[in-house]
Amino acid sequence: MNTISLYLEEFLWYHHLGLLAAIDSQDFAAYGLEVKLVCPQYHTQGLDKVAKGEIDFALSEPIHTLPLQVQGKSIISIAQLFELQQSSVMARADKVTTATDFLGKRLGYPTAPSRNGPEILRQVAQANGVSLEPKSIERIVVGNDLIGALESDAADIVLVTAQHSILLAQQKQLPVNIFSTEEAGIPSFGHNVLVTRQDVIESHSDLVQRLVKAIAKGTQRVQSDWNYARVLARKYISFPPEQGEAFLEQTLPILTMGLQQPATIWQRVQGWMHETGLLRKTISTDRIFTNEFALTVG
Repeated sequence: MNTISLYLEEFLWYHHLGLLAAIDSQDFAAYGLEVKLVCPQYHTQGLDKVAKGEIDFALSEPIHTLPLQVQGKSIISIAQLFELQQSSVMARADKVTTATDFLGKRLGYPTAPSRNGPEILRQVAQANGVSLEPKSIERIVVGNDLIGALESDAADIVLVTAQHSILLAQQKQLPVNIFSTEEAGIPSFGHNVLVTRQDVIESHSDLVQRLVKAIAKGTQRVQSDWNYARVLARKYISFPPEQGEAFLEQTLPILTMGLQQPATIWQRVQGWMHETGLLRKTISTDRIFTNEFALTVG
C-alpha cells in the first residue's frame, strides 16, 4: 500500500467529488493506494511543495503552473479533473458600475497576491474602452470566501468562476456587476489539473498510473450516479444542502470523465500569458502536460 498526500488547491468543494468518491468507494485502496487529501494554507502551497520535492502530487491551475514550468521547474500536469468554462470579474454594484471604476479599487485574493489579477483587470478595462494602469489596483488578501469579502465590504472586486461564485452571489441576493473575461479576449484559465514532477513519472510510473485510474473511477461513479454524488457532498462539503444542489448540477457535467487534457487549453492560456508579459517565454506543450496516463484509463 502506497500512502500519498494530495494537496488540494483550496478547501473541499464540488469539483473534488471524484476524489471523494475514490476514497469513499475504496477505489484508491483497490489500486493499492491510501490517499490523504490536504487543504492548503494558501492557494499554491501544494504546487510549491511539488516544485521543491517535498510532496509528489497536488492540484493546481494552468495560470499557476506555467510560470514555474517556464522557469525550468520539472512540474508536469498528468490529468485534468474539470474544465472551467467561464471566468469573470465580479464587483460590488455600489462601488463599480463600469470598468472606469476599477481605478483605485481593492482586488481581493484568497491568498498571496500575484501579478495576474491586475493584468486581467487591465485587459477587461481595455476591452471596455478604459485605460488602466495595473499599479493603481490595490491587492489585498481576503481568504477563500470571495463572495463573503464582497458582502462584508472587505474587497471591491474579485475574480470568480461562473459555476460557483456567481450562483452564490445570486443566492445571497448580493448586488454585483459582472464583467466577462472571455469577452475581453482572456481564455478561461482555472482548469483543475493534477501535477507531479518528471522524476516521479520516471521512477514511479506505475504508481502514477494507479492514482490516475482511481481518480477516473471515482469521477465515473459520481457522474453516473448523481444521488451518490449528492450523498458525498452532504457528507464532506460544508455547505447548506439546499444551496449546494445548484452547485452540484453545475459541476458534475464539467468533470473530465477520462481525465484527458486538451492541448488547446494549455496553448490558449500560455499564449495569452506570454502576450501580456505574465510569461517571459513560451515552452513546448510536452514539457507542460502529458496524457500518457489519462489516455490509458479504461
